[in-house]
Amino acid sequence: VESTYTRPATAWTVPDVIKSEKIQLKDYEVKGVVNSQGSSVVLTHCIAHDVIAGKRVKFVQTWAESVSAAWNAIIRDRSVVNGGVEADLGVTVEASKVGSVNARRQYATIIDGSVVNGAVEALGTVTVTGSAVKGLINARHFDAVVTDSEVAGAVMASDNVRVFGSRVGGSVNAREKSALISRSNIGGAVSASKRLTVEWSQVAGDVTAWNNNLFMAYSRCGAVVSHGVPTILKSTVGSLTIYLPNEDDVELKFADSTILGNLTLRASVPSAGADINARLGVSKVSDEVCPGDSYGASLRDDGCDVVVGANTLWCARRTFAVTGAPVDEIIKHIGTYCSNGAGGYLNGQPASYLKGDPSEGQKDRILLARPGYVPPESKAPQAEERVRKIKIIGGNILGNLEYDFPADIVTSDSQFKGQLVRLN
Repeated sequence: VESTYTRPATAWTVPDVIKSEKIQLKDYEVKGVVNSQGSSVVLTHCIAHDVIAGKRVKFVQTWAESVSAAWNAIIRDRSVVNGGVEADLGVTVEASKVGSVNARRQYATIIDGSVVNGAVEALGTVTVTGSAVKGLINARHFDAVVTDSEVAGAVMASDNVRVFGSRVGGSVNAREKSALISRSNIGGAVSASKRLTVEWSQVAGDVTAWNNNLFMAYSRCGAVVSHGVPTILKSTVGSLTIYLPNEDDVELKFADSTILGNLTLRASVPSAGADINARLGVSKVSDEVCPGDSYGASLRDDGCDVVVGANTLWCARRTFAVTGAPVDEIIKHIGTYCSNGAGGYLNGQPASYLKGDPSEGQKDRILLARPGYVPPESKAPQAEERVRKIKIIGGNILGNLEYDFPADIVTSDSQFKGQLVRLN
């Protein structure tokens, strides 16, 4: 992607250009600042130092040290900005070289053989096509899409990440939605909160799918952690840990795939990305993850646990446990999963839940019980000791097969080099 850039040959030289109206220059060298206070700046075949616009900035075959636009910034046609390009709205870099990009409220688009020597950040979608980014990519609230490009750092997005035919030196992280890696080389780890697809690719680090939707085909990676049953076809992984769904019969298909280390099967699926600090016998959670510092996870069959900041609520039938202070933010969740009068614990102390009457301005409350009172059903319900049937179809497992629940494990067209190990 890197190529030679030629400094423009200008016809006129001026010290500074500062106006309250639109500035439009061609073939000028401006030794100092170009500042259009409240309007736009358009420079064609120019050289400048700092360029500031109250509206838009547009460069055509222009060199500058820095660019700041209150609206959009467009850098195109083999322009060079040695420092950062910042805009309150969007930034487009087309066939040009810049130091870094920051689109504070909208998109960032890097295309047509452009080079960004630093990071590319945007509130909206970041699109990089046929270009090189020597720092990281961060789409703070939308998607990151990288196609036929090289990124030296990480690629992060709050929503989706899609990488096609590219090389990424760092990690890939879709914080709240899905990730797709296709025909690419990833130097770090890959993780996604929802669907994660890796095809015809190589991932040097680990692969983590926080929910029940991992698909891998014709790929190679390090350790894989799947929260749900994965689909792995004709791939090689360093090791594989699967948090199985709460089902009696589970089929695992590893057609023509190789697990270099251990295959570890675990009975429960922990909350998606949430660190539950008071887990009491819970077994399975849904794929719902709330944004910000709040995490919500609904248990299937036997209750729920909800985390708000450092607080934890756990409910099962008529029993609850709340840890952390203050607890006001999570009291409202109890009524969803526990009935009025449910007994439980508040920071380790016996307590009861009383549902308020909104028509009388009453709020839901947790009241500490009298000394010596033990709430009914106060202990977490224990899962029934049942034997689950696990069928493994295909695959070559070079390490051990580990599991932490009573299981009847059968294989079909599979090869095991290690041992069958029951974990405590």
